[in-house]
Amino acid sequence: MFHAALGQRAVAQTDTTTQREGMTMRGKKSGLAVAVAAVMLVAASHVALADGTAELWNKKCAICHGKDGKGDTKIGKKKGVKDLTDPAVRAKFDRGRMIKSVTEGIPEEDGDGFLMKGFSEKLSAEEIAALVDYAIAIGK
Repeated sequence: MFHAALGQRAVAQTDTTTQREGMTMRGKKSGLAVAVAAVMLVAASHVALADGTAELWNKKCAICHGKDGKGDTKIGKKKGVKDLTDPAVRAKFDRGRMIKSVTEGIPEEDGDGFLMKGFSEKLSAEEIAALVDYAIAIGK
C-alpha cells in the first residue's frame, strides 16, 4: 500500500512537472508571438509613416528646405537655410540635435524670433523623427 501511494505521488509529481514545463513552453511561445506581433506592428507603422514622409516633407519642410533639400527656395535663401545635400553640411548631421531643432525650433542669433519654428505642437514625435531621417537621407 505504501509503495502504491508513493508510486501514485511520483506519477502525480511527474504530471505536474510536465504540465508546468508545458505551461512554461506555452508561455514562452505566446510571449514570443506577442513580441513578434509587436515588432510587426511597429514596423508596419514605420512603413506607413515612411510612405507618407515625402508628402509630409513637401507640406511642412519644402517651403524653406525645398523638395530636394537644397534650401534654394525664396524663404530658404532669405533665412539662410543650409543645403542638406552639401557634404560639408552632411558631415555635421547629428540626429538627436536635428530632432531637437525640429521639435523646439531654431532661434535667430539675436534672440528675436526663430529661423525655424518648432513643430512639437503640429507633429508627433514619430513624424518629427521620420522627417529628420528623411532630411538625412535626402542627399545620399
